[in-house]
Amino acid sequence: MCSRRERLARLRVFVRSCLGQTMPPFVGSASIVPRTSGQSPSKSTRSAVWSLSRTAVLLCCALTGSAIGCATLMEPLGGPRTVRPTALHVPSPLDADDLSAESSADAASLPTNETAPSSQTVDVVDSTAKEGDLKLGKRDLSQAPNNLWKALKPSNDRDWSPDQAVLPWAEFHGNEVTVHNIRFCKYRTAEDYTVDYYDATYNLDDLETIDLIAMPFLASPTLAHMMMSFGFRDGRYLGVSVEIRKEKGESYAPLKGVMRQFELMYVVGDERDLIRLCTDHYLNGVYLYPVLASKEEVRAVFVDTMQRVNKLRSRPEFYNTFTNNCTTNIVRHFNRAGYRKIPYTYEVLLPGLFPELAHRLGMIDTDLSFPQTKLNARINRLAYLYGDDPDFSRKIRMNWPCRR
Repeated sequence: MCSRRERLARLRVFVRSCLGQTMPPFVGSASIVPRTSGQSPSKSTRSAVWSLSRTAVLLCCALTGSAIGCATLMEPLGGPRTVRPTALHVPSPLDADDLSAESSADAASLPTNETAPSSQTVDVVDSTAKEGDLKLGKRDLSQAPNNLWKALKPSNDRDWSPDQAVLPWAEFHGNEVTVHNIRFCKYRTAEDYTVDYYDATYNLDDLETIDLIAMPFLASPTLAHMMMSFGFRDGRYLGVSVEIRKEKGESYAPLKGVMRQFELMYVVGDERDLIRLCTDHYLNGVYLYPVLASKEEVRAVFVDTMQRVNKLRSRPEFYNTFTNNCTTNIVRHFNRAGYRKIPYTYEVLLPGLFPELAHRLGMIDTDLSFPQTKLNARINRLAYLYGDDPDFSRKIRMNWPCRR
């Protein structure tokens, strides 16, 4: 169990990431120096008060789901402003070995029993994205009316980024389900890729496993992207990633996610797309955790997930950084499926900590301690080695040869 001080420290990292500024080290701790009579507040004290005020408004916006307080969060109103430099990722020796071992062959062909209805080559030059999309800098207030108008109602009819232009959907026929528009992008770089889609039919009786896949952010490991992957008896795997649906030139920012500026999307994709994008191009650590669940529970989670995919196709929703994100949706799927109750704790608010919560609840299929489990779960090296292997999904699970 984490101590109260450690929890406060983790929460401070999360708030700092949302605000895009450096918070004084004493915020959230008991080391505040009292102010003597007649002494004006120091710069660090004013910065702390400003940070806490902005945090309060941010949380209020998250709870109300509205854009009220937008102007307050856009500009510091004379408050202090410190911009954090972007963290530089230096690959570890292990990553260097992985990169040298990566094959230069083309991506593996699609499975023979699956069809590819469409293909599109995209060379994205994100010249319209501004630094303010990534961290809180000065914003053009003339855009506020458009942003507020956009926040009134979610839509599936916008100028979407090419890799998110097509929505998936599932068609149930008795004990079989056909999943349409499974994405399989071939990436030359993170911005230069060919978009492919294929359809696949699965027998629900063949569902066997669920895996949780965590991708911590480089600058703030307490923040992460979470995905699910469903395994079938015939060796196929289907990944599901709950994401913002980006418009062209748009990028993720936690604050915009609070102010109803993103729609929610379920990307149903090939593991070679979803995983290799992070291991090969974003250079994120990727961790695969096998979930301890019965076949009935796996089936219930899968069906509930596909029903949600279909619902979003006809009734779009807004993404919310706190209440409607990747991790909260995964938790809802497990809870609605009758799986063991997953509580909504701060580890759900900070997705980088969710694997530790899952381990503590007995969800991970292992008897190892969490540090050992996390070491086994890292699949970057295997993804580099077998990136072009048709048996990619099985080989990245070599660290988990036996499941209970």
